[in-house]
Amino acid sequence: MHSEVSASAILPLLMLLVMASALFAGQPQEIPKDSALRTELFDLARPAVEEQAGRPVKFHGSLKKLDDWAFFKGEIVDTKGRPILLHEVGSAEACILWKRSKGGWKVLRAFAGITDVAWEPWPEEFGAPPELLGVQDLR
Repeated sequence: MHSEVSASAILPLLMLLVMASALFAGQPQEIPKDSALRTELFDLARPAVEEQAGRPVKFHGSLKKLDDWAFFKGEIVDTKGRPILLHEVGSAEACILWKRSKGGWKVLRAFAGITDVAWEPWPEEFGAPPELLGVQDLR
């Protein structure tokens, strides 16, 4: 059976799709856990974080991307998923900032064992988007 759809029936759907895509444009997006990009970014940061931790680490938390920027905020954990507590403060909290350029992704900062908002100055220091870092309300 052949059915014809009128342009007036498709137009509202197209408008809805355009509005939805505009809503998400310029908004940080979580990088899926099973994606090659997530693996690539963590592999780039792993040496610096493992040097701070003194042992192999895995990352547990949020990894978001916005344009040519990526930001991780979460914890470092051991191979069994237990938090790796660092420094005198006993913190497993970590944050990492990446920037993509013509040469590919590069780690700009990787901190483990943090106890404050270490990424708060990164918009001024690196030009990172405040929306990605969640510091737009601190300005």
